[in-house]
Amino acid sequence: LDGEAVGGVAGEVSPAPPIRTSAPVTLAAGEHEIVVALDRAGGKGWGIFVSFAPAASKAKAGRKPIFPR
Repeated sequence: LDGEAVGGVAGEVSPAPPIRTSAPVTLAAGEHEIVVALDRAGGKGWGIFVSFAPAASKAKAGRKPIFPR
């Protein structure tokens, strides 16, 4: 995120679970660069999930997700 590592887990996990690692961050207003990497583990890696959600304390009941699945 903006040139800094904020989350990552070493090792192999298959299949790719939708929620394996989370990295809570606080962002300032404006644009940010997000880079996601997948190590294919010699051809064994096959999937990746990335999702975004507002902070729980700021989420409003009934509010639709920013990036729905």
